[in-house]
Amino acid sequence: MHEPRGRLPRYSLLVRWAGQVIGSLSLLIVASCGGDSGPSPAAEAASDPTSPTTTSVAPASPSVPSPSETGVTTDTATGRPTEYDLSTFEGEWQLICEPYLPRDGASAGGFVYDQSGPDVLTVTQVGFRWRNPSCAGDPTEREIYDSFEQRVVGIGEVEGQQVLRVEDSRGFLDVIVVDADDRLRFGDINGPLDDDGFPASFEAIEKAAIRR
Repeated sequence: MHEPRGRLPRYSLLVRWAGQVIGSLSLLIVASCGGDSGPSPAAEAASDPTSPTTTSVAPASPSVPSPSETGVTTDTATGRPTEYDLSTFEGEWQLICEPYLPRDGASAGGFVYDQSGPDVLTVTQVGFRWRNPSCAGDPTEREIYDSFEQRVVGIGEVEGQQVLRVEDSRGFLDVIVVDADDRLRFGDINGPLDDDGFPASFEAIEKAAIRR
């Protein structure tokens, strides 16, 4: 298990872009105020009726991904996320089925995810038991264990998929995603980590959770 690290600043690229725009505007203002007192080439061209007419076009603003693309509602003034769409994670999830001895049934671990805040998921660890060896149908028993919170601290990419970066209430960093096959996948916290301490790869597909 890796050592937990502090929470990350979010959407720093947008903040950096805003600083660059302000710096560029400052340079333009300084340039327009400098030079000698004589008329500028633009002023001379404006007074010359034979000069061609030109139209200034403001540079286009960079596009901000829509909530449907990122699952995030962003404050355009600050570039910081104000709310994440976490509805796709909500519900009951089951891990791999583990049969007992023949005719003794089977069990599986799992989670119940609930969105408890704009950027917070409450995760309850549960256990399921069946009388059949294949975990078919509804479980005959459910056991509830501990609960913890996962707070979304940003968006990243792992193995070509966009993921949510989360820090849980126990201090661990992880990545989560519901993939195209409706499986809940987790980062491999025992594998390589990125520069910020988040998993750089997923756990094996066999460890993904399926929706119940």
